[in-house]
Amino acid sequence: KIVDIFSGSRKIKICQEIMEWFRSYKKTSDAVLINTLFDFGRNVHDSLDCLSPMGETAYRGELLVRFIEKVDFGKDLEQQLNFYVECRAVFCNLDMVKDRLVLCVSGLAVKAYRLVKGKHSKKTATFVKACLAYCHITIPSLSDVFRKLQLLLLCAEISLLNRCLPQTDTFLKAAISLIPELPSHIESRDSVKIHNEERLAGYLLSLLAFLVLTPGHPSHGPFYIVQGLINALPRFAWQNNSGQQLKVQMGVFALLCTLFQRRLPYHISGVESNDTLYGGTAAYQAELLSLIDTCATDAMAMLAAVIQSSNTVAVSAASAAGVAMLTKQTQGKGAVDFLSQIALRIDLTMLSENDSPVLATVMKLLDISRKHRQILTKADNSHLQMSVALLLKRLNQVEVESNALSSHVSVVITQLKSFLDEM
Repeated sequence: KIVDIFSGSRKIKICQEIMEWFRSYKKTSDAVLINTLFDFGRNVHDSLDCLSPMGETAYRGELLVRFIEKVDFGKDLEQQLNFYVECRAVFCNLDMVKDRLVLCVSGLAVKAYRLVKGKHSKKTATFVKACLAYCHITIPSLSDVFRKLQLLLLCAEISLLNRCLPQTDTFLKAAISLIPELPSHIESRDSVKIHNEERLAGYLLSLLAFLVLTPGHPSHGPFYIVQGLINALPRFAWQNNSGQQLKVQMGVFALLCTLFQRRLPYHISGVESNDTLYGGTAAYQAELLSLIDTCATDAMAMLAAVIQSSNTVAVSAASAAGVAMLTKQTQGKGAVDFLSQIALRIDLTMLSENDSPVLATVMKLLDISRKHRQILTKADNSHLQMSVALLLKRLNQVEVESNALSSHVSVVITQLKSFLDEM
């Protein structure tokens, strides 16, 4: 009532000062205090508009976020969720606040999982689904596309943890559909445009690691989500000479090879992944081999495109040499990474007569690596040496019945030994 005596900017200033004081206050569940501060927060939020300075908007958003974090109803998770629902309705114009609300609500789902020790009743399962629905509704309202990608992956992970498989698929599909919408450049504080692909590549590698765990779709097959991601990747505006697209392609190659294992390297308790659902079946392995073959072919095409792009970029004579050096380093490093993936992921002791293309790919990669070895970094050369040594060790173990295949293996072994001697 005392605050209501004031009006305009003076009233807002007082509300801000009270909320600033509350930042140092302990967590509370006091209904009177929460309702009072909620009204102050509404005044602070509603006084902002599109003309408000960015600094002022950020400061008030921070006040509201700290207020939300101080409200804690303990094990009464439903009341906590109701509070977050009210906050979203009232503080709907600030992305900073909605971002924090998504994190808080997704944290509630994890808290529920811990309280029941992973064994949900019908009531707790319904509560978790309500939390996930809250996140699914709130995330699209954020303006930052990359932040939406990050939150969608987080919610997908929490969904799978709680064995909510339909919700997991929904979040993953929403994330994959956003990849083509991600702007190619962002502007730094110095007004310098920076390409987004490095950030996206880091994000996609995390997504690919999570897809190891994700079960296939009962109607659309074991690689429904993976295939959707593979289809979406080329629709982003990658730079050919940066190597980031090839880096992601190596991540896809690693994922597909991992899914071929009879038992996956990690699991979530209570969740049946693809090794349990499909592993070992002929149809599953045949489809997976087809995807691996296509992935390897695309990777080789990307390596070739790195050099081609340097020939089409318009640069001055002074910078032409620098561009050529950069593209050669990118192609050389890409070949080293691909060789390493083959050495680590492909079981060369199981080669058959139909697998000679694998050896042909190894020879091509070896040739590219040899061509650019002098301009690779010391770390890349060390990586190359270890990869070649591992390939040689694997091939020496190959037992072949076909004379034709034996000659293929012998040629590759000879080339690998010669390469190691050169190094």
